[in-house]
Amino acid sequence: RGGPVLKKSMGCGASSAKPPSGAGAQPAEPAAAKPASEPTPAAPPVAGEKPAPTADAAAEKPAAATASSSASAVEGKAAPAPTAPAAPVEPKPLADAPTTAAPKAPEKTSSVLPKHVGADELGQLCQATNFDRKQVERLYEVFKVISSIGRDDGFIDKLEFEQSLGLRSSLFVDRIFQIFDKNRDHNIAFDEFVHGLSVFSPRATREEKAAFAYQIYDIDGDGKISREDLRHMVRTTVSERKIDVSDEQLEELVSVTFSQAGAAGSDHLELEAFTSLVKQRPAMLANMTIASLSVSR
Repeated sequence: RGGPVLKKSMGCGASSAKPPSGAGAQPAEPAAAKPASEPTPAAPPVAGEKPAPTADAAAEKPAAATASSSASAVEGKAAPAPTAPAAPVEPKPLADAPTTAAPKAPEKTSSVLPKHVGADELGQLCQATNFDRKQVERLYEVFKVISSIGRDDGFIDKLEFEQSLGLRSSLFVDRIFQIFDKNRDHNIAFDEFVHGLSVFSPRATREEKAAFAYQIYDIDGDGKISREDLRHMVRTTVSERKIDVSDEQLEELVSVTFSQAGAAGSDHLELEAFTSLVKQRPAMLANMTIASLSVSR
């Protein structure tokens, strides 16, 4: 609060004049009479005392007050009432100093995920994929099992990936692994695992699934499916299944596929044409959904 209040003095009371020296003694002999024209000099004041008011000064005050009242009456105004002394002003309390807001408590991290997967990364995974928090936590439990099949190093290598799917090495599995492995380090980290599986969720749209399948068929990774890409994929697939297909049959299959996609005269399929094709052939995306990925607990 502010400093101490300073109060004005309301005026000291006039101290009583001390009686002149010798008061109460027998009166002295009367002085000789002086001429009336000479005023009688006042007695000098005693040190430390205020001079007593003279009769003339006392008479002047009521006369002045009467003159002021008369002047106000002449002008039609009431005489001003005597004003009371101003009351001492109490100091206003100072405003409380601004308080610093308490820091916001960090969002609770998962007790299931590893420490390096903080609340921010968990939120980003949920926003960028088709999984909620509980599903991401469940996927981590699956990831821990798969990544420890061979060497428990916190990553899924290609052999562990194949064994987890129950498949032997194939072009199809190779392409899926390469799409999961975004940074091309030949391992799948947890965030890559979640992003890769997102497209297999029942919540994923047909467009998302078609875009993923498009990457599978784009074997050389140039952003488009050429006739040679499709030819290679079909030949390898039927060979792995031990199905005999002649070169003429293979070429006819490629030509029909391009024609149904509206690219009969083109050497490659764009993503838009491929998406149109899967609408006509829903079976192409039949293996692009894993029902268990929609389960939360």
